[in-house]
Amino acid sequence: MNKKLSIYVPNEMWTIADDRPSHFLAHVGAAFQGVGFQVSFIDATDDGLLVSFDDDVYCLFYRNRPNHAHALEVRPAPFGPFWMIEKTAKPAQKLVFKRAFEPESVDKNVADGLFTRLADRHLKAEVSAGGYVLVALQGVIGRRRFWQSMSPVEMVQTTIEQEQARKILIKLHPREVYSTEDMNALNALVDGDRVQIVQGDLDALLAGCGYTVSMNSTVSFKGLLNRKPGVLFGDAEFNHVFQKVRSKDVVSCFVDVMDETVDFEKYVYWYLRRQHLWNFKPSIQDDILRGCRVMGWEL
Repeated sequence: MNKKLSIYVPNEMWTIADDRPSHFLAHVGAAFQGVGFQVSFIDATDDGLLVSFDDDVYCLFYRNRPNHAHALEVRPAPFGPFWMIEKTAKPAQKLVFKRAFEPESVDKNVADGLFTRLADRHLKAEVSAGGYVLVALQGVIGRRRFWQSMSPVEMVQTTIEQEQARKILIKLHPREVYSTEDMNALNALVDGDRVQIVQGDLDALLAGCGYTVSMNSTVSFKGLLNRKPGVLFGDAEFNHVFQKVRSKDVVSCFVDVMDETVDFEKYVYWYLRRQHLWNFKPSIQDDILRGCRVMGWEL
């Protein structure tokens, strides 16, 4: 393997290392240059990603699935200056998915401190107990994919069947385009009263809900910062404190979601600070290299 690193990023991030030297990807470039690598930032077009198969170099894909043996994915956490480098985009195969969350191993005062700082920075609406279920949809909703327990439309139908007492608000992903067929199937489940499709502010919706439902949307993780529990219908790397339909019967998930205790502060700390790379840590460049070595790269 040549001592070269290609970092595939969207076009607008080509100059990130020069424009923002404190950015995580700039630290990645500096870390590899520090151990003798030639580092290039490349536009992550379809053609560019295809070329990566032929290069005898290491490749980092920003928010793209690593498709070959010498490629890794780099992805930011849902919020905060935290990043993860992984050799797979499949949630159930990621190292963090398989790790056990042990609340007793986390210092409460330290966890409370981080949680409070994140809440002060990211919460934009006053949190209330709420009386509705917030269902967060992502991409294709009419078919089941391998990491899902059912299709997203079936997830909505199941939620309606299982949750009889609360309103159900369905939030479409703002950057997705849904087919007419999929929207027809979804609209057939909506009554405009107890079950509604909403386009409101996500922060306000999270602050006011009772719990969340999604396949593995980061909306569910952000709900933790609002101290909202949730039900997951698909594999999620942040699965540890949620009710999981993939490993527990769906009836029990909905019965238990509001009753089981979740240590929100400790989990947010454990997931972000212990499972991710912290961009502001003085040792960040050494941590980046160590993380890549854990993924099998010989540096």
